[in-house]
Amino acid sequence: MPQKKVLRANSSIVRLMPVITAWLLLTAVSPALPAKADGPPLTLLSAEERVWLDQNPEKLTLVYNTTRPPVEFSSATGEFMGMAADIIDRIEKQLNVVFIKRPSATWEEALSALKREEVSLMPAIVKTGEREVFAFFTTPYTVLPVVIIGVRAMGTGTTLDDLAGRRVAMVAGIAVEEYLRWRPRGRVQVVPMPHAVQGLQAASLGQVDAFVENLGSAAYYIEQERIDNLQVVGTTEYNYELSLGVSRKYPLLFSAVQKALADIPPADLGTIRKQWISLQIHTGMSAETKRLTAIIAVFTALLLMGLALISYTLKRRLNEKMATLGKNMELLRATFNATPDGILAVNQDLKVTHANSQFYKMWRIPPGLQTTEDDEVLREFVLDQLEDPVGFRNMTQTLYHSRVQNRREILFKDGRVFDCYSAPMILEGEEIGRVWDFRDISDHKRAEKEREKLQGQVLQSQKLEAVGILAGGVAHDFNNMLGAIIGYAELTLGRMEETNPFRRNLGKILDAARVPRISPDNSWPLPANKPFHRWYSI
Repeated sequence: MPQKKVLRANSSIVRLMPVITAWLLLTAVSPALPAKADGPPLTLLSAEERVWLDQNPEKLTLVYNTTRPPVEFSSATGEFMGMAADIIDRIEKQLNVVFIKRPSATWEEALSALKREEVSLMPAIVKTGEREVFAFFTTPYTVLPVVIIGVRAMGTGTTLDDLAGRRVAMVAGIAVEEYLRWRPRGRVQVVPMPHAVQGLQAASLGQVDAFVENLGSAAYYIEQERIDNLQVVGTTEYNYELSLGVSRKYPLLFSAVQKALADIPPADLGTIRKQWISLQIHTGMSAETKRLTAIIAVFTALLLMGLALISYTLKRRLNEKMATLGKNMELLRATFNATPDGILAVNQDLKVTHANSQFYKMWRIPPGLQTTEDDEVLREFVLDQLEDPVGFRNMTQTLYHSRVQNRREILFKDGRVFDCYSAPMILEGEEIGRVWDFRDISDHKRAEKEREKLQGQVLQSQKLEAVGILAGGVAHDFNNMLGAIIGYAELTLGRMEETNPFRRNLGKILDAARVPRISPDNSWPLPANKPFHRWYSI
């Protein structure tokens, strides 16, 4: 066999590097590549398969396209060449058969021959729904990405959507033609070409907007024809998964060919691919490219350093803020628990969000209930402590459905008294819950009652004192009047004769006047047998 032609990339294909690299990775790891099957080896071909191969050598015919390098083409001497030719050579050796090779100048002619059952096999064909009607397909033995070729002025990154409504050339009859004609979005105007060279020339001369072809054939003809103004301007979502297509007329041939293909080691398949699509890319860079690369590297390094510094500064400030916030939260929590009031915060769902230790202590809530978030459970627990549990329940239920503030006293059965203050919690104009503040005013109430008692006693004492003063004044005035009566009566009686008939009357006056006499301090009555002037001076 003549020496195989190896595809080499010149400077016009350097721009293919991103697409080619992606393709090589795809073909290296693609699950579509055949691996050795778990089924029987070739030595265990079924008797029916072996007999059919031995008895039908004239039916072992294949058709290949002479113009599809590096996959399939004719050499200068008319010999079948390409990746597909090497695959067929291995299968012939494994099956111990020889296929009759029939060349075809166009892809459409070759496909038509298989469809009309004029040949039994095509060595490089993509499986489609339409073709499955007349052919069986082996597992793919390679994957070729389909790319978009255009003039360099188009740049890179072009997609099929960018070409919507524009003229796009492709080889007539290939699988991607049907796909592009019926693509759900971004449909293009398909321009069929008989050969890849004509499509590339049309794109180079501006007769079409782009040319769509598999990467291997496109790169081969761009180099061979030296069309320097073309490059890969974009990729498509379509890949050529090349298989062997066998006419449905010969199912035993298909099963034998599939077994032979599956028996080829993956490493050997990889060697065959590299022999025909070996890409040698010039890795040297121009001085300008090196300068730009250096500038980009320095800029990137400075950018990364700046970002690292900013990140470190922001992280340190964040840690400082978090530490300060943590301290403030601890201070707030300590203040919250140190207040003598019992504080309870409840959200709109009547779930406890905050409660200090004094609240649980004042309401004598056991530790087992201090972990609950259900405010209703806590309310039901404390009702037995209250003198008016029904009123307390009604009050809380009313406040939970209003925005009013409220203050009232709560009386306990054991004599305790709480001052209860409640207000809604408002955040940005929206009510988010309610806060309760309870203050034990039992001692204050007891002191207030004691003070009222003492004030009553002082008032009573003041009343008695006022009565005493009044009585003293009355006694003073009364005694003055009695003193005058007794004094004048005694003076008159002392000057009367013992035989005077009025003497007896004056004695009665003296006796009557001396009986009610009161001491000025109201402590005792004056003696009736002593002269008044000895006790009280007028």
